[in-house]
Amino acid sequence: MLQSIAHTYKRYRTLQTHRISALPVVILMPHSACNCRCVMCDIWKDNKNLKQLTEADISDLLLSLKDLGTQQVVMSGGEALLNANLFKLCEILKKENIKVSLLTTGLSIKQNADQLLRWVDDMVVSLDGDEAMHDAIRNIPNAFKKLKEGVEYIKFLKPSYRITARTVIHRLNFRNWPAIIAAAKDMGIDRVSFLPADISSHAFNRQTAHGPNLNSMKY
Repeated sequence: MLQSIAHTYKRYRTLQTHRISALPVVILMPHSACNCRCVMCDIWKDNKNLKQLTEADISDLLLSLKDLGTQQVVMSGGEALLNANLFKLCEILKKENIKVSLLTTGLSIKQNADQLLRWVDDMVVSLDGDEAMHDAIRNIPNAFKKLKEGVEYIKFLKPSYRITARTVIHRLNFRNWPAIIAAAKDMGIDRVSFLPADISSHAFNRQTAHGPNLNSMKY
């Protein structure tokens, strides 16, 4: 009880001051490159300048994570599964009772299913539309098929494992909402979240924000 009260107070102080005292959720990027070429994202354009986290990086973070009361680490990217040592990183965190979530394109979850079920608590996969729309936006042949096979295999091995689909809504797919929801249900995905394309910042590794002029939006 006292630990809970102390942690709540630290979170309150974090919101009220300029100093971070509590950080219950931390987002890490284990691998800077991506295995998709999405029309709304520029991360893949910088694949040649690879950066990735090591076991030493995670071990060095543990003291700070404990001090800040971190309860969950979200593995983002790029595509985190491109890091050959991803599950070693997850193992380090899990041994400290820190939950691990994964954001992924879904292209390689089938071949990593056993490790995912062992070291990752839940998963968020990218879903852009029905099969034709998803493949067109991802710019990768059979992207939808690989995602579907991976999700269905995970659910076959462990039906209770939580998988969320995340959809970035933009000019190409905003009319595809019913198909997105239908595709998610058909795969066995538990829920779907939607967010608008960010065109006003450097999100998705864009070097230049589009600014308030929506006419400059390319996707």
